[in-house]
Amino acid sequence: MNWMKRVQLAVLGCLIAFLPAATGECYFTTRYQPVAIAPVGQFFLPADIVVTSFPKTWVGMETNDKLDPAALEAAKKAFGPEAFKDMENYDVETYQLALDDGETYHVGWLMALRDKRPLNKEAAEMMKKLLTPAEKANMEQAQMGIKMELFALNEKMKRKQEETSGKKPRAWFKVLGLSPFEYPVVAGTQGYGVGMRLLLRSEAMHMPLFIKGYALGPDNHLSLLAFVSLDSEREFWAPIWERAAGTHKPLVPKK
Repeated sequence: MNWMKRVQLAVLGCLIAFLPAATGECYFTTRYQPVAIAPVGQFFLPADIVVTSFPKTWVGMETNDKLDPAALEAAKKAFGPEAFKDMENYDVETYQLALDDGETYHVGWLMALRDKRPLNKEAAEMMKKLLTPAEKANMEQAQMGIKMELFALNEKMKRKQEETSGKKPRAWFKVLGLSPFEYPVVAGTQGYGVGMRLLLRSEAMHMPLFIKGYALGPDNHLSLLAFVSLDSEREFWAPIWERAAGTHKPLVPKK
């Protein structure tokens, strides 16, 4: 082997060894396996991920899967009397997700909901029809309207707190940004996803968060995923969920 080929092989070897670190990818990125996220379904996630279900009593749920009365009353005061009125129609689970990439321990939280009721005709047609490039472009243009609606929701919550307590609200949120919409295709059906950067403030304390949400319905039932991490973790978790959404496989409900 001449010296030029030796140099080429040495450079290639260095690139292969260095590329994962340079791109932010970690050793586990090529090792994915199916992970059950009840009640929504199965997703391909990094093989080293640890998924731990929260006890229902930790998240305002009674042992019979109904909302705890005190938690429900608090939700109604915060969001209005109609809040969570249909929660009995949903199966809900919450999880902590943890992953050690060899350098950093990454942690996030996930809420998974599945509607027990079949999709209505309009929603079923929406899920079955794959979006065209033009329709996706229209969706992107609609993001500004969504930002305005979120701003209006924040202002509404502020006013409600003032009306309830007679004082200026001590807590509020601010949308820092929305990521482009995602359109995962699952078993020939159209899914929808979006990421959001959110700043929560309470008194002088700041809590910047990253939220990733998906709406899926390949089994003719609406399934929702809401993943939350610190904003500083978004570049780590976002690609994992972007890949996982398209691998969704519904779980067979227990009879």
